[in-house]
Amino acid sequence: MAARLRQHALARSVQGNGDPGGLRGGEARSEDATGAPLTFDLPTPPSLNVTRRIDWEGYKKANLWKDRANARLILQKIKPLKVGMTGAFECRIIVSAKHRIDFDNTPKVVLDYLRRVELIPDDAPKYMRRLVVEPGEVAEGIRVELTPVEAAAPCSLPSKRRG
Repeated sequence: MAARLRQHALARSVQGNGDPGGLRGGEARSEDATGAPLTFDLPTPPSLNVTRRIDWEGYKKANLWKDRANARLILQKIKPLKVGMTGAFECRIIVSAKHRIDFDNTPKVVLDYLRRVELIPDDAPKYMRRLVVEPGEVAEGIRVELTPVEAAAPCSLPSKRRG
């Protein structure tokens, strides 16, 4: 509850006092009946190495990023239970060329966050059919595009041979 209040206060302060901490992002577009992508901006995520390390500093950085990401979703009027993916989807993450962030560190932190806030059901192959991470023009941080996959067949993984 305290975290939720902190996020709303952070979002209100951004609306009234400029943009502390780089919270304001581009305009969000939500999914419509045609299956258009759900597009929104998030702050630059911390490195996966920082979030997985067991130390107090990494934990604080990860929580601060989650609070900023939540505030940015609130500002963009993204309501996970109303616009989130319910079935198979494709994910495209566009990283601002201004930031020095490893492409291989970005998806895990972002996908774990999207799962936590219920914008995606899971990042398993059953749901996530494609993942693209690429540099591009983003005002600040990263841009995420979630596209539903219409009538997608379940992903079949290679079976293990028994000898």
